[in-house]
Parts: sequence; C-alpha cells; structure tokens
Amino acid sequence: FGIKYSGKIGDMKVKASYGVNELDEDTGVDEAEDDAFGLSVSSGNITVGGNFQTVERGTDERDILHYGIEYKLSEASKIGLIVHDQEEENGDELDILAVGGSTKLGAGTTLTYSFESLEDDVNGDSEFFGVGLLLKF
Repeated sequence: FGIKYSGKIGDMKVKASYGVNELDEDTGVDEAEDDAFGLSVSSGNITVGGNFQTVERGTDERDILHYGIEYKLSEASKIGLIVHDQEEENGDELDILAVGGSTKLGAGTTLTYSFESLEDDVNGDSEFFGVGLLLKF
C-alpha cells in the first residue's frame, strides 16, 4: 500500500510519498518487507529531492538513501547531481555520486550525458562516463 501527495505551498511544488510492500512466507519465498519515503520540492528552475528505503529479505536488511538536485538551464537543458548511499546490515557500503544532464535536440530526441563515481566495499571502486540518445516515436 502507499500514499502520495502532490500540491503547492506558495510558489513551490511539493511531492511526497510513502509506501510499504510485504510478502509473507505463505507465498513460497523468504519473508520480505520494503518501506520507502520520498520528498521533492521544486521552486523556479531548481528541484531538490530524495527518498529513503529499507529493504528486508529474510534476515538481511539494507538501507538506501537517494538525494539530489536538478537545475533547469533552459526549456531544453537541465543538469543535476545525485547521491546513492547504500548500507548493508553487515556493514558493507555502496556509494555512488553522479553528475549529468540532458538537452532536447528536437521533437522526440534528447541527448543525455553523465559521469558516475562508485565506491563499493564488495566489488571495488569504478568510474563511468556515459552519453546517450533518447528517441521517442
């Protein structure tokens, strides 16, 4: 189940949500429970938001925090920064920092670009650079 709110407070757009997803042992899989809370606030060209999620699978538990900021440069372009912070019950951590953006090139065509830095206690550290072309028909 979940609940969602979208509205305005003064000149700001506000979105908030909370959700819970549960599976019990009767479904034939390990007991599972997820719950998450999200919040986003937009004012002018800036949007700030994030969400926090707890994931439980059997005896394993993981906390995930996402947060970021987006700045609209123009009607066609925006840039942003996001952070992903994940912590396992056993102390292992995964941290991702991504900087990127997009530019609409024309009807149905958008150029995307990003740089990501990943720090992973289990699989080691990595860096990625990506460029993509989104086509909508």
